[in-house]
Amino acid sequence: MSPQQIFVGGYDDAIDSFVFDEAAGTLIKTHSTLESKPGPSWQHIIPEHRLLLSGCEGPIGEIGYLDSYRFSEDGALTKVDRKECVQGDASGVNTYYIKETGEIVPLQTLLFTLPDGQAGHPDIDPVRQDAAHPHESRIDPTGKFLLIPDLGSDYLRIFEITYGEKGEDSRIKEVEPLVCDTRAGPRHCYFDRTGKFMYLVEELASMVRVYQVEYTGPRGIDFKPIQRISSLGIGKGPADTRVQRLKAAEVAISPDDKHLYISNRYDRSMPDGTDSIAHFLINTEDGTLTFVELTSAGGINPRHIRLSPDGSWICIATQDTNRVAMFKRDLETGTILEEVVAEGQSGQPVCITW
Repeated sequence: MSPQQIFVGGYDDAIDSFVFDEAAGTLIKTHSTLESKPGPSWQHIIPEHRLLLSGCEGPIGEIGYLDSYRFSEDGALTKVDRKECVQGDASGVNTYYIKETGEIVPLQTLLFTLPDGQAGHPDIDPVRQDAAHPHESRIDPTGKFLLIPDLGSDYLRIFEITYGEKGEDSRIKEVEPLVCDTRAGPRHCYFDRTGKFMYLVEELASMVRVYQVEYTGPRGIDFKPIQRISSLGIGKGPADTRVQRLKAAEVAISPDDKHLYISNRYDRSMPDGTDSIAHFLINTEDGTLTFVELTSAGGINPRHIRLSPDGSWICIATQDTNRVAMFKRDLETGTILEEVVAEGQSGQPVCITW
């Protein structure tokens, strides 16, 4: 297999380019840019145009940004454009149209507020839920809806997408949200490849909620809850971040839709004191999860995990260990083999783009 290009964004303000050579067992940093500071915490590739988009978190009270880069075959990044996002002490969503050249065209800015009666409520997390806190945006498999887990509001916010003929005419409109459990803290969501099931990671409760997806009802998409299980496995109830540091983070599903993985931050449950990755089997008929095991994340604070396109590797970014590590994955059983095959150093890595 030919070497593969991987990009890693981190809170040290860098986007690092790595080359993973499976045969040699190496993960080598080839390029790094600081042009996306402050805090390039999320990246997305548009492969057909060789574009990398980077969302940059502005500190509280300062502006965030969306950057676009052209990337070369060796991973070098050339900045194309930068546009402002919602200010760092506000909460909301910006929409943009990305031209083939990498030019970013701003479209909409929609601001969020907490649900009525939530501010100061004794049952919420006073630190993490003092304001709306959108944490991710994901388009559903039909391309008709934009979903945004709002950790602060305990909402999965839902937007209907209307595509314009010119792209720049496209718009989103908010519809009724999916209301989550109190102090769940919805963080990230993921659909299986059939589009029948959605898996929602609850950061503050360290749970994963399974929904059956149906395209019915007043908003055009509906979510039927069918299971809620701890990210630490069977017999564990919801966590409470008011008294615990444990926080579930990322979710990934194998290409065959048979295995689901969740990274757990600060559980320190492994014999060597590292945090864990939870492995679940997926029942492809009804979408339910069966817990298999916890394996080591290879460090502390595994904020992000990403499977290789063929599913044979899992890359784990441990933010507090400043490490990006590559683990072999058994394609049949889904087991993550604990030996680190390759690793690279990256400053506070928080996003892996393969």
